[in-house]
Amino acid sequence: RMNVKIDKIEIKKSDKVGYWHDKRFIIELVKEIESGLPRQEAVVKYSLGKSTVNEWMLKYGSDQYHNTKRRTYSNAFKRQVVAAIKMKQMSYAEAMTAFNVKSIRSIREWVELSNKENADICILERDTMAKESNKNVEPTLEDITSALKLAELKIEALNTLIDIAEDQYKINIRKKSGAKQSPN
Repeated sequence: RMNVKIDKIEIKKSDKVGYWHDKRFIIELVKEIESGLPRQEAVVKYSLGKSTVNEWMLKYGSDQYHNTKRRTYSNAFKRQVVAAIKMKQMSYAEAMTAFNVKSIRSIREWVELSNKENADICILERDTMAKESNKNVEPTLEDITSALKLAELKIEALNTLIDIAEDQYKINIRKKSGAKQSPN
């Protein structure tokens, strides 16, 4: 239990009454949560808002505490890591270290997801290539390789563009797998 005096200063914010908490109380609460008190229990115990406790943990939590928490990565960051691996610039372990990712498993999942996205797009490209192959011209291995590299670059550019648009506009552009088709 904390034996810290809670100094609350009542303030007026338009129609709402809010409180300023003493910094010593905040630091003690953060230490208590870091030592095992669940956040929800702290919210109830001290009659605080969940977002307030979360903000305090972000602001006053120790580096050790933050390092143990689950991290989230933007789609653009994931694509950057995947691109480094696919271009054979790095191994999974090297990418984990260089990009400060906590587990190789996460990177493997990103690569697998990227491969699935590329496979979906390649199915569409195959139909286009089939129409062109009716011309009875056999493409060489070099032609196919360069077309594949170009397609991968296009995919990477489009995915990056979508990621940036999703981040900036806070909307989901990509269709979820298994989503119903809209009637035309």
